[in-house]
Amino acid sequence: MSKRYRFPYIRTFSLFGLSSFVTYLYVRASEIQKYSLCTPNEAWYRSLPMRESSRVWSKVLSINIYPKQLRPILYTYFCKIFDADIEECEYSQELTRYKNFGQFFRRNLRDGIRPIDNQSTVVSPCDGEVLETGLVTSDQLNIVIKGVPYTIKDLFQLDKNEFNRLLAKQIKSSLFYCCIYLNPGNYHHFHSPASWTISERRHITGELMSVRPEFILWIPNLLLLNERVVYIGRYLKGLMTMTMIGATNVGSIDVYFDKTLKTNQKVDDYTFRIWKEYFSSNEKFEKGQSFGEFKMGSCIVLLFEAPSNFQFRCHEGDKILVGQGL
Repeated sequence: MSKRYRFPYIRTFSLFGLSSFVTYLYVRASEIQKYSLCTPNEAWYRSLPMRESSRVWSKVLSINIYPKQLRPILYTYFCKIFDADIEECEYSQELTRYKNFGQFFRRNLRDGIRPIDNQSTVVSPCDGEVLETGLVTSDQLNIVIKGVPYTIKDLFQLDKNEFNRLLAKQIKSSLFYCCIYLNPGNYHHFHSPASWTISERRHITGELMSVRPEFILWIPNLLLLNERVVYIGRYLKGLMTMTMIGATNVGSIDVYFDKTLKTNQKVDDYTFRIWKEYFSSNEKFEKGQSFGEFKMGSCIVLLFEAPSNFQFRCHEGDKILVGQGL
């Protein structure tokens, strides 16, 4: 007696779904390459659904780990991979208190573990690796990160009048910049780089590509393509800005005082928007004060005014900690 034939529904639908997804990526990559004038490999990478996968990954990391006995094992292994000091954690002796990896990524540190340099006017806002420091010298107000030039006009999305005002400021004094990369093992909170008053916030939507140094070299203008949040204000020496740049698997950028800020929202997928918020009360922060947090590793760019004789203590490739003088 012959066996009854069964149609392979699961295999058929799996192949159909996979082919549809590949077709979608091909069409999207073709459009990206057409309008961005990038290489095929860059276009394929940019076509991947990074924003969606980052939201999914954020939910996965929020799943509680059971049994509890697994938590210290997993967290200790993670710290070994990313060269993180687990003894700095607030609950280093009670690792089971971190219910999931999301909580562990956003861990606080023990009190006093990051002293603030009182002799420096500007300090590091985060733990990480210094990608670049320098003086803004070009008439186009360019900064250079890993050998790739970026214009401040595009990074901040300045209009013509704003750009001219910044250019006039640069002629009268000096503008300096510092870019710091946070890897997944770093302390994920960021702090105020100076005693300053914030008057404006700009939220620029975009993609969520990796900001690892290799990718910054590989994809031109990567930092201009990614979603980012810019805070603009003044400190003792003049202009001070801090830009937090989103990255792959960064579910959101949380800024504690700014309750209206919402990043990596579905409504902003594959659109370009600039959200401006002006603070009428002028938010004041002290140097080293807690400011916000990333859900995973990312990148921070500081741009600030300083006397022409200002010299950086840190240089490209240096490891730096919150509160250390720049």
